[in-house]
Amino acid sequence: MFALNLLPNSSFLALNNQGFTVRSLYREHSYKWTNVESFSVGVIGTGFLRQTRMVVFNFSSEYSASPRLRRIALVVGGFEGALLDTWPYVKTVGRYNEYRQGSGTP
Repeated sequence: MFALNLLPNSSFLALNNQGFTVRSLYREHSYKWTNVESFSVGVIGTGFLRQTRMVVFNFSSEYSASPRLRRIALVVGGFEGALLDTWPYVKTVGRYNEYRQGSGTP
């Protein structure tokens, strides 16, 4: 699966004034900034497993898509969503929150 993410256009993260789009393994998901309550830095993996830092987020109360999957993700990982392969972006979590609040520019 790792090799598939190396293929052209197989994965990306795009930000704009309306929201963000994530593509991984050619599957694309778009979210409005108003769909997200907050962004943070999360650590996935514990103990003997490799720990990976990534940008994680929780959806706003108005966002109603996939409630069952979001609940499972929250129980398992502590957050409803994660932006995979985003270690280079971890230092810009504040910018994600600025976009969400409407004060940031892409």
